[in-house]
Amino acid sequence: MNAFANPPAAPSFDYRSADPDLSIWGWSFKADPRRAEEFLDIHAASPHGVTITGSGTETVTTAAYFRGLDRVDVIGDGGMRSVRPSRSGQVTFGVDMGPPHPDQQYTEQAVLAGQDQPGYFAVRTERFDPHARLLLGPTRGMRRARRGHPFRIRVRALGRRLNGVRIVVRDARGRTVARSRRFSVGEGRQRVRVGVARRLRPARYSIAGTGRDALGRGVALGEAGADPAPGPLADDAREPVAHGRGHRFEVAGQAVIAGHRDHAPRGAFGREAERVALPLHHERRHLHGIELVLA
Repeated sequence: MNAFANPPAAPSFDYRSADPDLSIWGWSFKADPRRAEEFLDIHAASPHGVTITGSGTETVTTAAYFRGLDRVDVIGDGGMRSVRPSRSGQVTFGVDMGPPHPDQQYTEQAVLAGQDQPGYFAVRTERFDPHARLLLGPTRGMRRARRGHPFRIRVRALGRRLNGVRIVVRDARGRTVARSRRFSVGEGRQRVRVGVARRLRPARYSIAGTGRDALGRGVALGEAGADPAPGPLADDAREPVAHGRGHRFEVAGQAVIAGHRDHAPRGAFGREAERVALPLHHERRHLHGIELVLA
């Protein structure tokens, strides 16, 4: 029954309705309150964008396509807007289709106003450009890693596929102690080997990674520094806790996400970048004595 109450979003759909407050396939469309009754035409609504035909300012909320992402650029005739998705992964934006029509469609007044003439209804296309996010997850074999025996870390990308990604681990002095080869990663989780020059001693290390999406925008996981101060967790049950036994490595990180071509990470790509806390977690709650914390 839940599947009928909350149907999954369709890959792409067309729809036509005169309902001023419409919900379909996880999307919602709310008409301009000043607009008279008329049809709204929806074409090719998908994770990539949507085209609508009507009048007035329509408020559009997408289906939950963008969960876990920090920003999505909505690009249309009115320019580009950077929108933060809701926790459920939906994006809400307005579409300006000119002045709202004062006359109900298919009435004599609407016919006289030109409803059958080209240009009476505005056509607007909005395209979605999600900002990629690089996520690091559980590691395996870090305490036992040595030259010729790399440890592995789980990596995935959200929003877009990333190319030329490299993971680097540094000690408290900023020296590189481990790094991976360059690789590509999409939304599917994959384990990446990170080679070390020598066995890692019990200490605190920072982890970093860089890559680029298909548009050439830089995306990076930034270093947390030698002594990060973890912030309070919103839900402790879903995050790792230190068990306090054995030799301990502490790995901390924070995501640095490039927004536009003008907002790539500082240093690696020459400009400022947005800083977002990145939780590193492990499915068994601990990693052979390695504690993972929030930056």
